Amino acid sequence: MNKLSVLVMSIFLMLAAAMWYLASASFEEHIKQQINEIGLKALGVSTKADNISQAGSQTRISTVSFYNKERQLAHFNNIEIILDNKSLKEDVFIIESITVENVDTLMAIEDKEALVKHIQQYFIEQEKTSAKQPLLTVKALVIGDEKKDDLLIKLNGEEQGIRADFLFINLIKLILLENNLT
Repeated sequence: MNKLSVLVMSIFLMLAAAMWYLASASFEEHIKQQINEIGLKALGVSTKADNISQAGSQTRISTVSFYNKERQLAHFNNIEIILDNKSLKEDVFIIESITVENVDTLMAIEDKEALVKHIQQYFIEQEKTSAKQPLLTVKALVIGDEKKDDLLIKLNGEEQGIRADFLFINLIKLILLENNLT
């Protein structure tokens, strides 16, 4: 009987380990898919995220790239997002910090104009939807070595938190269009 219980316990442990691995992989794939989908809808360009990893409250994305007809417009390198795990029980999730180590852009004026047009259209369309989404707020934004406190109000909006997709789009808009990094 003892040998049978050890065998059953071993099988349960292997299944638990497999489920843990699959849950982690599916979370990372979900994040990748959301970045790609929202980027295409809101920006009108292909958006690709590479090497997403998550450990505890920290999420790292090695690169987010933006393409227009196979021509690279920009990419953000080494993105780190630190979430306040205690806030997950609240109505507004708190992101302690978003750090973008490096931003490279190759955008022409017509690329910027097209991006602004797509973003405005996306916001208009999405404000009509009544889909309930979690709200987020960001406490710190760092681009390169510089803390960007002046951009936090624009990023977070005037309200108590902002939808995740709006936060992503506002972050891209602030970095590529309003921060003079191009």
